[in-house]
Amino acid sequence: MRWLYHWAILVLLLLVGCALTYKGPKIEQRTYTKEVPFQAEVLHKKITGVLFNQGFAIASDSPGMVTTERKIEDLNDKQADCGSTGGIPYLRDSRTTTWLTISIRYENGRVGIRTIIEGEFMPNDPLGGKKFECVSKGVIERVLFERIVSH
Repeated sequence: MRWLYHWAILVLLLLVGCALTYKGPKIEQRTYTKEVPFQAEVLHKKITGVLFNQGFAIASDSPGMVTTERKIEDLNDKQADCGSTGGIPYLRDSRTTTWLTISIRYENGRVGIRTIIEGEFMPNDPLGGKKFECVSKGVIERVLFERIVSH
């Protein structure tokens, strides 16, 4: 029985140790903004079409702005920075889950794309779970912009 106690203490120390080595994202959140040769009405159709094709549900659709519902996306460390623990990025660990929300502002000739990425290491685990904010590296926005323009 004593060995069980020692194992429990060891596991607890490892969990606390990992939590204490967390380093947040090294980059700041930015809005990806580009000029486009389309009027607002055309942009709206292109934006909603692309988001629908990508499997996103629209949470808010008002003139000049479209926002999606939160959706689980399997992101990697080339797309986002969720911080690291022990020098290893959270996104390299298969136990990390990420949720993506997209907000797009548009007007005649201009589109601005902003992402909100939430991460959780070992979701639903009461002992090891950890929630954190992630920052996009711009890849998601660039790909989405290209799809909107070519849609």
